[in-house]
Amino acid sequence: MKVKKLNFPLLSSPDVHISKQAINSFFSFNTFLILTAALSFLFFSCTTTKSLPHTDIDNNGKNYEKQPLLPPPDEIVWQEIRPGVKEFSYSIKRHTPSTKTHGPKGRLKCCLVEVDFEKIQQAGGTIDFFVKEPSPKEYWIKTESVKKFAGRTGSFLAVNTNPFHQKYRNNPFASAHIIGICVQNGKLLSEADEKYAALAFYRKNFSKKSLLQAKIFNSQKEVYQATDLGAFTKFTNENQSDYLECVSGGFWTILENGEIKAFKEIWDFRNAVGTKNDGKTVIFLSGGPLTFMESAEIFKALGADKAMQFDGGSPAALVVNGKLKPAAAFRRNTVGILGIKIQ
Repeated sequence: MKVKKLNFPLLSSPDVHISKQAINSFFSFNTFLILTAALSFLFFSCTTTKSLPHTDIDNNGKNYEKQPLLPPPDEIVWQEIRPGVKEFSYSIKRHTPSTKTHGPKGRLKCCLVEVDFEKIQQAGGTIDFFVKEPSPKEYWIKTESVKKFAGRTGSFLAVNTNPFHQKYRNNPFASAHIIGICVQNGKLLSEADEKYAALAFYRKNFSKKSLLQAKIFNSQKEVYQATDLGAFTKFTNENQSDYLECVSGGFWTILENGEIKAFKEIWDFRNAVGTKNDGKTVIFLSGGPLTFMESAEIFKALGADKAMQFDGGSPAALVVNGKLKPAAAFRRNTVGILGIKIQ
C-alpha cells in the first residue's frame, strides 16, 4: 500500500513561533494515547478464549531453568484468619529464561487460601454460597468486580470462576454473558459446557448443619449425570439423599489423582482451586506468572488430589476478608463469580 508523505511546515519553519499552550496540548494528547494503549493492553491481552489449549507440552523444543514455585517448607507459615480458614501469601523472584521462548518474568506473587469445611462446622460456623446470578430474561448482564461482589453479598471469600463472552470485545466495561454451568441453592442458572470442568458443593441433606463437601468434575455435563444417578439432588427434586447446593464452572482439570496434566506452557496470572481430604477441604490459588502445570504443581505439593483452572488473565481476582489477594492495581470486571459467606 502506497503511503502519502505528510509535510508539517509549521513545525519545520524557523519563522513560526509555537506557543507553550500548543506544545503542552501536543504532549498531553500523546500522553493520552500512551495511557489508552496501556489500558487496552491490560484489558484485552487476557480476554476469555473459546479454544482449548494444547494437550502436549510445547515450548518449541526449548527448555527453561526450573525454578521453585513455593518457598522452602520452613518458610511456609499459614496464618489462621478464622476457624477453619488459613492463608499464605508469598513472593518469589523469577528469572527470565536464557532462551527466546516465552517464559516467566518478574516476581511470582501468589496467595493460597485453605478452607476446611469440617473445622468450620465443628466450630459452629455456617457456610453459604453466592454466585453472580445470570438474568433469566437478558442474555447480556452487567459485569462486576469480584471485590464489589464480595461486599454486596457479605462473602468472606470471593473468586472469579467462569469464562465469559463480552458484548463488545473492544469495550472492557460492556455487558457480558457467562460461559458454562452455574447453580445456586439447587437451582440451575446457566447450562453446562461439556468441554469445561466444574466445582460443586454438596451436603448430605438440606440442613445447614449437615456435612459439606466439594467435588471437581472433569466435564460439566457430568454434573447432570450425577444428579440423574442420584449422587446429588436433581435441581427440583428434594427427595434425594444428597443436596447439590452450588456449582461454578471454569476451564480445565489440571491435576487428577495427584497426576499433573500436560498443557502448552503459557505464563499468565492464574486462579485455580483444588480439593483434598475427600472434598472436605478446598484450596484456592491466585497469582502469577504461572502456567497451568505450575499451578498444578503447587496444588500437588499442598496435598491436593484434584484441581481445576478458573478464568485467568486480567479478570483473575481473589478477595479475602475484603482485600484483593495478591494486591493488584487493576482487575477486569466479570460475570462469573463465586462467593463464600462464613458466619
